[in-house]
Amino acid sequence: MAIGPHPEFSWSHSRDGLFQRCERKYYFQYYGKWGGWSKTASPRRQTTYLLTQLTGLSAWAGSAVHESIALYLHTAPNPSRWMEETRNKMRRQYLNSLRRVFQQPGKAKTFGLEEHHYDHDLTDEVVRGAWQKVESCLQAFTHSPIATQIKKAQEAGRYVYIEPPTSDFLEMRVNTHPFGDFPVYAQPDV
Repeated sequence: MAIGPHPEFSWSHSRDGLFQRCERKYYFQYYGKWGGWSKTASPRRQTTYLLTQLTGLSAWAGSAVHESIALYLHTAPNPSRWMEETRNKMRRQYLNSLRRVFQQPGKAKTFGLEEHHYDHDLTDEVVRGAWQKVESCLQAFTHSPIATQIKKAQEAGRYVYIEPPTSDFLEMRVNTHPFGDFPVYAQPDV
């Protein structure tokens, strides 16, 4: 990833889809926001960056499930401790969002919910419901046949997991491919 006035050119399936749907949205997502995390960026660039970083409550819950299962597959933790760690991480993210830390100078990369940015009322019941969905998905995973099959494959040395343990952008980078001289970003699953 180039750290300069413009991002390094790269391509992915999702980028192509966005470009095909709306060139303006593509521009703002990948170029118009670039450098908007900096305190010295123009107000428009800072706002564009902020708006592209926000996450809706449902998408946040889905990401939490995905990241938590990725962590589980990499570390095979104690299931109850793993679920409690996921809950604590979500609680910290929620409180930071509620306090609007993401809107503070120098904190643009901090997690933020769209609902907090736009002052939509999030009742305790709605937030609790999001956690209950996450918890239900994680419990379903740990009790599913696939979790048992993965554990047996790990023990037998027949297990290859190629997804990065986090959603770190740089861990998804593929430099060598037959499509040209530019990086491709992908996050394959197990």
